[in-house]
Amino acid sequence: MKLTARGRPGLAAVIAVALLFPALARAQAPTFGTGVGNYALLNGSNLALYVDHYGDLCAPQNATTPTKPGGTLNGSNQPYVNADGSVNTLSGTNTYGALYNPLATSGTLQQQVQGKTEYITLGNRNAVEGWSVSVNGGASFVPYNALGMTAAPISTSYDAVTGLLTATTGTTYKLGSTNLGISQEISFNNNDSKNIAQFVTTFTNNGTSAITGLQYARGIDPNQGAAPPGNSSDVNTNQSFGALVNPALFSIMSNDQLGQQRQLSLGVLQTDPNAVGSVVYATSGGQTQNALLTSPQLARQGNPSYVELLSGGQAMYVDASNSADDATTSNYESWIENPASAPFLNGASASITPGFSSFSDTDLVLLSPTMSLAPGASTTYTFYYQFAPTDVPEPNVVAMLLSSGMAAGAVALRRRRTRSI
Repeated sequence: MKLTARGRPGLAAVIAVALLFPALARAQAPTFGTGVGNYALLNGSNLALYVDHYGDLCAPQNATTPTKPGGTLNGSNQPYVNADGSVNTLSGTNTYGALYNPLATSGTLQQQVQGKTEYITLGNRNAVEGWSVSVNGGASFVPYNALGMTAAPISTSYDAVTGLLTATTGTTYKLGSTNLGISQEISFNNNDSKNIAQFVTTFTNNGTSAITGLQYARGIDPNQGAAPPGNSSDVNTNQSFGALVNPALFSIMSNDQLGQQRQLSLGVLQTDPNAVGSVVYATSGGQTQNALLTSPQLARQGNPSYVELLSGGQAMYVDASNSADDATTSNYESWIENPASAPFLNGASASITPGFSSFSDTDLVLLSPTMSLAPGASTTYTFYYQFAPTDVPEPNVVAMLLSSGMAAGAVALRRRRTRSI
């Protein structure tokens, strides 16, 4: 069969891609609702995200309370979603956030979403995933849905050639002399990047005074536990430093209880702007979303163990019992590729850090460094959610990293491949 589109070679290319790569044609990015209930679904072949119009995960929002109800599963352990992909709210008691399957899903839009496993919301527990900002050097933080925050309707796009799915949100924080624009672009599914979502946050100082203490926090309570929903251990996870499938990602990883078959990592790449100075840590779960996002500072969370990204690929680990540097490495990837070499694994408790060695209900937090913005100036902060395991062969992961400009990640992965020969 010969593809023709007279005078429209671009159309022929789109048709060819749709025929040769049906997974791309299945991906969709619909939006739903208005006002507080406005949200989008980004449905890729392996990953699906429900993105609220503020740029947080887990939707739809409840119009009467800032909490997010858990994501109830049906008798087949599938999320309740409608034929168009929207969440079946079951009288206002359902939200979903991030669903993933290492194998590509197929069928109708509803079947594709239901073929993935939810990693954040679970059962009748309130979901926790969102962000907050500080404009006073971290002395206090303002959650995305607090007084002074207003959000525009969410927009989405889908590239039928590359498969890229994108959601864009725009929030304005106005309080006193502060007038801060916060735009977030969430994207994934490009080429073979089926299991990693990029969040590019752009800050713009629309006020007349400089902002010298800008800081961004992202918090999540991952619940990808293997126990049946409702079981006391279904929210328990185990934390460790780094993403095993991508050592270039400076991150904290959450593991489930089924032999670490479901993993979620939150972190940054050292090559992105403003990445140096980022901190990752784990803290006790069970907090409300508002409590976590208003107090993400280390001191407010009981001074947990944490790892900070330094320049040149270095990282610093600070143990919960210390107030100073406990261990520094010249290459943080070495702590990920060879955990036994990490000094913080050799203590009396042999604890995995930052966080807990045993399975428990735990929150993960990413803190940006402090940034400055002159009036009218803009800056960006980029972070990633990565899901594992993945059925994407390593060469394809390398291709994804290169296509996304992640050269450091590609070098690390090639090095790992060479060692295995």
